[in-house]
Amino acid sequence: MNSSNTPSANRPLVALAGGKSGGHVFPALAVAEELKALGADVVLFGMNSGMEKRLAKEHGIAFAAIDAAPLVGRGLMGKLIALGKLSLNTWRSRRLLRKKDVVAVLGTGGFVSAPTVLGARLAGIPIVLLEPNAEPGAANRLLSRWADLAAVAFAETGRHLHCETQVLGVPVRGEFAQVGAIERVRGSSFDLLIVGGSQGATRLNEELPALVARSIELGTVVHQCGQGHLGTAVDRWSEALGSSSLDSRSETEAELSSDHLKVRVVSFIDDMPDALQSAQLVISRAGAITLAELSVAARAAILVPLPLAGAHQLGNAKRQAALGAAFVVEQEDLDQVASILAGLSTDPGQLQRMAEAARTAARPHAARDIAIATREAALKAGRWAA
Repeated sequence: MNSSNTPSANRPLVALAGGKSGGHVFPALAVAEELKALGADVVLFGMNSGMEKRLAKEHGIAFAAIDAAPLVGRGLMGKLIALGKLSLNTWRSRRLLRKKDVVAVLGTGGFVSAPTVLGARLAGIPIVLLEPNAEPGAANRLLSRWADLAAVAFAETGRHLHCETQVLGVPVRGEFAQVGAIERVRGSSFDLLIVGGSQGATRLNEELPALVARSIELGTVVHQCGQGHLGTAVDRWSEALGSSSLDSRSETEAELSSDHLKVRVVSFIDDMPDALQSAQLVISRAGAITLAELSVAARAAILVPLPLAGAHQLGNAKRQAALGAAFVVEQEDLDQVASILAGLSTDPGQLQRMAEAARTAARPHAARDIAIATREAALKAGRWAA
């Protein structure tokens, strides 16, 4: 455990379980802030190889390392290795949870959460799950058999789970609610943010630069391309803007420009609320966490759902579009982005109307409500002193 962030002995300790992707880590960080406000300490159980270890340190949260591997989509040998890791780390999590006298576990989904949630079950510790999608993922479907409660964003999610559910929304950090309203668009000028997810999106990195460069007459673009994808994204922007467009480059970011666009390509954006503050339009995947952040920050979007997410992202995107807050473009039809940008340039007020529509779906207090539900589960079990 990270000794510099060791929890206090006289405060209840809640364990957060999840990692590997931003969709599992950032909700945990949001709820962690609210749990601290309720008088608790927190520890994040995750993998050393994931982003969760770094982010826990940056947010002053204790970290406990466990190992895990995905079962879904693996061959026989891969499944056997994953089951071995699951068994070993379930018992390791049980020991750590008991040693630290954890009062409750909040699992944020995905295979990384499984050992800690199962360890909590063996230790007799209350379990709350977070499921932001209308159709839950495989891990939460299974783990709900042993959970006390699942905090969900949609009432219909409960049909797929085996525990009590409460519709509490999707937790986002409080900074997203502080993002100011967009500035009025003038003519065809856009300030655009492209986000392919915390781990990047190869198709978006390869195809969007040319589509955006020919569709926006004036403006700035910030493009989060994902760790390990900077070179490809910079090459595509250089081709789209002209061979002499590269102004500067480091290991994690690059700046390019032409006579009509300024582009900043970054591997990863740590301060997403700040990035949204500067954007009038966002092009992104359609993960539930991303859409919750866009709603709280009130930003219009062009959503490109990840095709291999069990149709979860497509369903998320269609809900946002039904509000009038987004356009939906399926990955095989990325050329449509150019025509959408052209259409927006002829109606400067549309981005503001879309932003206002996005705000109607916002639940800015979801993180607080989930923290309270976690405390209630611990209180009911007699583990959190009233």
